[in-house]
Amino acid sequence: MADLLQGKKAVIFDMDGTLIDSVGIWNQVDAALIRQLGGPQLSEQAVLRQRDDLLRRYSHRPQPYLDYCWQLGALCHSPLSARQIHDLRYQIAGDFLVSQVDYKPGVPLFLAQLRQRGLLLAIATTTKKTNMDIYRTKNKNLLAKAPLDSTFAVIYTREDAAQLKPHPQIYQKAVAGLGLAPADCLVLEDSLIGVQAAKAAGLQVAAIADRYAQHEAEQIVALADWQFGDYFQLLAAIRGSAPRGELPPCIRPLTAAMLRPGLFAGFSRRQLVTDCWRREAGHWAVRRCPFIDQWSPSDYGYLVQCLQGTLSGGGAVYGAFIGGRLAGFCSVEGPLTGNRSQFSDLTSLHVSQDRRGRGIGRQLFAQAAAFARTRGAEALYISAHSAVETQAFYRAMGCVPATEELACHTGPEPFDCQLQYAL
Repeated sequence: MADLLQGKKAVIFDMDGTLIDSVGIWNQVDAALIRQLGGPQLSEQAVLRQRDDLLRRYSHRPQPYLDYCWQLGALCHSPLSARQIHDLRYQIAGDFLVSQVDYKPGVPLFLAQLRQRGLLLAIATTTKKTNMDIYRTKNKNLLAKAPLDSTFAVIYTREDAAQLKPHPQIYQKAVAGLGLAPADCLVLEDSLIGVQAAKAAGLQVAAIADRYAQHEAEQIVALADWQFGDYFQLLAAIRGSAPRGELPPCIRPLTAAMLRPGLFAGFSRRQLVTDCWRREAGHWAVRRCPFIDQWSPSDYGYLVQCLQGTLSGGGAVYGAFIGGRLAGFCSVEGPLTGNRSQFSDLTSLHVSQDRRGRGIGRQLFAQAAAFARTRGAEALYISAHSAVETQAFYRAMGCVPATEELACHTGPEPFDCQLQYAL
């Protein structure tokens, strides 16, 4: 089993039945729904098989769960419309999703192990976005143990794929959203249709046993690359090969799908400033200007918008990850600027407060310079914070005062120092 994670950069998880113990809850919900529609009392296994069969039949349709509800209504001879049955289903499910759904045993520890190794984590599920939003923001069990937004780099839901599993589309989107190749990723799944979807996307799959997939166990074992009874077996398989000490940062491009507020959970912009450089009568001097530079939640929301704009304009955003958590980032705009189009604009470079002094900023700066060279720029342009510590960093990198100052920076940030770095 030592090669389970060898060469992998990311692990992609299914949600229901894989990360969370929820399949049984949905069986209870659908059993209650069938009773309310006037149908028979069915066992959980019978409910599960009926749901899987119907969703497989309707997987190619635009709203398979609505079709599923319509078919339940027809089977129970209910006068309710498909939409009414669909709404009733989620009324029944409300309390289950908020208070009863929990991670499967061993999942939080396994996620922590993966992040310690520097692996990116993703979710590719056909669970509806409304349900995932409940798990993200309201489910007390998940929030207490491993909040989804701060644990997973990208999350894809039912609305992100035109077709349900076993079609591979949801996994193809997840791989693309991570900016990786299929060979870089490992999938964890519990169901046959999930394993089929991942394999059709060219991915290796580790199957986690779920009691509600026992009727498919033989087919799952035949198709998956690895099989585990639970997460403790999986942890035992990778134990002993975990890295010791802190891993060096992993610098990688950030995709549009990764750029969301949850990426910055745990990132601290906080900078205690005492002295700054100020230009007075054409000369630079150090002046005492004590303040604390910190970002609010709304600042992070605006940051995400700006970084998304950088990507849509042909620029690049790079992240430095340690243990799967963002430790620093930088952004370089796509269009060249300056009176001769000589500059590539380095619009951000920040390292989390708890990760400073470890060379992460230097690595991000080097990555930004490499991107600028591919654009044909003569120099990086930096409108840099005037704090003495920030200026010392840029001067150590070889930056000098800019030969041309850009009004787009000097206007909104009159105290910034305008610098350039020859490429």
